[in-house]
Parts: sequence; structure tokens; C-alpha cells
Amino acid sequence: MGIMMAFGGTSDDPLWMLGNIVAVAVIGVMIYFGYKWINKGDKDGGIKVKV
Repeated sequence: MGIMMAFGGTSDDPLWMLGNIVAVAVIGVMIYFGYKWINKGDKDGGIKVKV
């Protein structure tokens, strides 16, 4: 089973794969807290992005 990671490469190195998983997780956390910070005054539970 081959997995093509977001940052390229078909290396079988487990540290490379772990690094990619950590990078994607960190990006997800940053997006989550970014939305939370943008919508900090919003109490109705909807996602509203100020443009």
C-alpha cells in the first residue's frame, strides 16, 4: 500500500512520514485557532469570516 504525502516523495522513511503528519496536524490546529480568533465575538455557533 503506497501513500503519496502532501509534501511529495515516495520515501519509505518513517521519520519523513511522521514529519509530514505532524506538519499537516500543525496546519490544521493553526486553521482551527485562526477561525476561533476571527469569530471570538460570535455566539450563534456559525462560521462567519470577516473580509
